[in-house]
Amino acid sequence: MDEEKKIEEAEAEVEKVEEVIDDDFADAVKPVAESVVEEKEEEPEPEPEPEKEPEPEEIVYSDDRLKAVEDARLLWNKTYRKTNSIKTAISFSAIALIILGYIIPYFALAGQEESARSTWTLVICGITAVIGIGAIAAYGFYARKKNRETISKYFNAYYSNVNAYAFDGLDIRNLSGNADAKIEKAEVDACGLYPNSQVGSRDNLTFTYKDLDCALCDMAAQKDTGKALTTVFVGKYLRAHNHRTISSDGLVIYFKGNARALPPTVTLPVYEDNKKFVVYGSKEDARILTHDIRDAFRNIRTDSLLVDVAIAIKPGRTFIAMGYEDDLMILPNDKPFNPKYVEEYAKQVRQFLELAVLLDGENSK
Repeated sequence: MDEEKKIEEAEAEVEKVEEVIDDDFADAVKPVAESVVEEKEEEPEPEPEPEKEPEPEEIVYSDDRLKAVEDARLLWNKTYRKTNSIKTAISFSAIALIILGYIIPYFALAGQEESARSTWTLVICGITAVIGIGAIAAYGFYARKKNRETISKYFNAYYSNVNAYAFDGLDIRNLSGNADAKIEKAEVDACGLYPNSQVGSRDNLTFTYKDLDCALCDMAAQKDTGKALTTVFVGKYLRAHNHRTISSDGLVIYFKGNARALPPTVTLPVYEDNKKFVVYGSKEDARILTHDIRDAFRNIRTDSLLVDVAIAIKPGRTFIAMGYEDDLMILPNDKPFNPKYVEEYAKQVRQFLELAVLLDGENSK
């Protein structure tokens, strides 16, 4: 009995030990399992696919005159590149000739005395240098002349076709001028918008629109600030006669633009300031701004191409400075001519010519 009791007690102790071992294993394994779960790295999110570059805008020429501009650009670009390639080839050939003019005589005259050898080597090298430098200078002169001729043809082709397109269907007569025609500085000073400025211009045209004498050009004006020249205007500069009875100070109307706008210098008092434009001048002079004129003002919209507009109305003359972005003002070079800017300008020039007629006031003095 004692033996059986001892056996039972021993078995009970074994069971207790097994329970303890089981519990200890469970306690030991569980944290490990949890730590594994906690330390398990999250799968990285897939990287976004790189954005596709926008496809080049398809250019369509809706008019033969606009296509002629692109043809003129291609011809000029091709001629310019060809001329410069030949110039580079001549330059490298001349340098090679000078080097060979020294090396070949030096080794060819190896059997002669050193003094005679050096003298003849220098003489021959000098002759090749004169020939090489002369060839570079001669072709450089020709290339500059050729480039001036081709770029002049391109500019005239550009402006003649753009003007023909922009003026198509308008009552324009006695048109005179070309890409090389410049504006007189007095014509800029007369408006008073950009005083003491230096002016560059091209394509100065004179014409009549509905019997109103007008002039139009591309113009850029810069002002010396003491440290450097600062641009104060870039765009189209329209001038027209008027029959207004107005003070010598006149009126200035400035249509506000975006951050690229270049407001003119105006010393007149502010008569009216609204969200769209500012009128500078006296109450008496502002009376010329009739209902029809204000209706026309409402149709003027500055945008990413037409940056801003400044109008100066003086006794006998109206000046309209249309500030345009480089998309219209800089002629295309290595990139194709995009006609959409000229197409937009064509609509706007018609609008401003009509405004000039309203501001003439011949029948509403």
